[in-house]
Amino acid sequence: MPNSMWEESMRIGFPEFDEARKHMVEIIEKLDIDPCHSLKNEFFLIRFRVMEAAVLALFEQEELLMTKWGVPDDKKNPHIAEHSRILSALAEVYIASMNNGKENALEVYVRFKNTLRGHITNIEYSLRNYVPASQSN
Repeated sequence: MPNSMWEESMRIGFPEFDEARKHMVEIIEKLDIDPCHSLKNEFFLIRFRVMEAAVLALFEQEELLMTKWGVPDDKKNPHIAEHSRILSALAEVYIASMNNGKENALEVYVRFKNTLRGHITNIEYSLRNYVPASQSN
C-alpha cells in the first residue's frame, strides 16, 4: 500500500498480534480514501462498523496477551484505560454523525482516528518488551 503508515519496524514480535495490528492500520487507511465523505454515508458507515469490530477484537486480544505475558499492572492498567477512552471516542463519532453537522462529525472522526493511530503505532509497540522469546519472530 503506497504511503502506508504501517512499517515492518512496528512489529512487536508476536506474529498473530502484529498481523491484527497491520490489518487495523489497513482498515483505517481505507477510511481515509475520502475523508470528506459524509459520516452518514452508508458506504462510510459500513466501513466504520468493520473498523469498530476490528478495534474490539484487537483490544480483546491485546488485553488477553498482556495478562498472559505478565505485563505489570502499572503498565497494563493505563493501557486498558486507553482502550476505554478510544471506545468512548468511537461512540462519539456515532453520536456526532447522527446529531451534528457534517463538519463537527468529521472533526470528531478525525480526532478518533488519530487517537487510534497513535495507540497502534506507539502504545501497542511498548508491548514488545513483554513478548516471550519463544513466541517472537
